[in-house]
Amino acid sequence: MTPPTAPTPPGLARGPSARLMGSSASVDALERLRAELSAQKTARITPLLERAVREIKAHRPEKAAELAIEALQIDERFGIAWHVLAIAQEGRGDFANSLSCYEAALALLPEDKEIVINLGRLAFRMGMPETAEKLFRHFLAWHPDHAEAVNNLALAMRAQERMDEAMEILQGFLTRLPMHANIWNSLGTMVAEKGDIANAELFYREALRLDPAMARARYNMGNLWLNIGETERALEEVEDALKVPLAAVATMQR
Repeated sequence: MTPPTAPTPPGLARGPSARLMGSSASVDALERLRAELSAQKTARITPLLERAVREIKAHRPEKAAELAIEALQIDERFGIAWHVLAIAQEGRGDFANSLSCYEAALALLPEDKEIVINLGRLAFRMGMPETAEKLFRHFLAWHPDHAEAVNNLALAMRAQERMDEAMEILQGFLTRLPMHANIWNSLGTMVAEKGDIANAELFYREALRLDPAMARARYNMGNLWLNIGETERALEEVEDALKVPLAAVATMQR
């Protein structure tokens, strides 16, 4: 016996015409629903992350970490939240957790170049110069003229006792873009370490010509003279450093 056909509920259309109207479970419909839900999550997460960034700028990484974690509780696949949490954890000195957070952020946002350079810098701070070098080279493949990344790459190579290669990297960069004081300063520290006092002074002077508020170059110059017994000249550099306006020093140090 053929089972009876279920009656069509009042107001519910059937047949070819109804099927042409589409389905609430179609790919397009579900994608629209996903986009709407994603937008709602973003609307809740964005204010939390904006507050977290303000806390980081105010040197309150603990509070920033709490806010980033709260954002991740809303959506654990929100890559920017992992990035903010990584920065906050680094600010707290929790390098191991910071590294994990950077890796999570990079997995979700593989094209975010800022994560790559931050991850490289943290790897260097954690005593992993080989890993740092790979990350800086990866970043420089995107931005070959990025002075900070070039400088960081050279420092990572120097930490691996590849001083000559590191100096070649810096010299090659300065041949193309000689206006970066930080590169001149780093090159000065390397030639000073090799005992080339004359060129070290030359490079520090160039760094200071480009950025008179660069306290690091003043400090390095003072050390240069102190190490060869030129105490008076070392003191002169310290005195010159003290003449730099505090506002300029703060700007340089950021």
